[in-house]
Amino acid sequence: RAPALSDGHVQVQEKVRTSGSGRLRSAGGAAGWGIWAAGEAMPETQSGGLYGDGRGSCSRVPLLQWPMRIAFYAPLKAPNHPTASGDRRVARLLMDALRLAGHTVELVSEFRSFERNGDAQRQQALSREGASVAEALCARWQSGPADQRPALWFTYHLYYKAPDWIGPAVCRALGIPYVVAEGSHAAKRANGPWALGHAAVEQALRMADLLLCPTAFDVAGLLQVVPDCGRI
Repeated sequence: RAPALSDGHVQVQEKVRTSGSGRLRSAGGAAGWGIWAAGEAMPETQSGGLYGDGRGSCSRVPLLQWPMRIAFYAPLKAPNHPTASGDRRVARLLMDALRLAGHTVELVSEFRSFERNGDAQRQQALSREGASVAEALCARWQSGPADQRPALWFTYHLYYKAPDWIGPAVCRALGIPYVVAEGSHAAKRANGPWALGHAAVEQALRMADLLLCPTAFDVAGLLQVVPDCGRI
């Protein structure tokens, strides 16, 4: 759903179903994910927390704190890219919405993973560069104050030409949730010049705690990789 402005703050909530392992939760124990303004009372789940499986357990991280620090990344085009586009505009709006909700949002990398020509060697080079960026980010956060580490990673728009070579590695290292907005999966790209990027996208989608879909067109493709519709 589009962000809704109300009483000077933003509330964004995507209702989804859940099954089994830990998921971000929303009001009254219903499955979902929400962003609330700073100072607003946060709803609790049936287990009394904001992240869990409804039985009081958690598969990946401790209960999330609100408001929180969010690591933001857009592999196709950074929000501060000099060339205007719809992707840049949406990335900026997402960051604005998160900040208006009271969260601390950091654009953690301007690394662009976009590879337009189907050049396998170039894709491999980009994957290595992304791994180096992830390693540097982890070293910075693990050696610094704990309260300066992100509590959640948010990636906007990944697909086979622009996979996320950074977020999944950072989330595994820090043990934080991985959220993707506008992720796309095209099974026909499994074999071909973008096979490496396609495989990276599949891996990222499978590990994501939440997949936000601005349109219904991406859902069918995502379900091929993530049959657990509670994450979509």
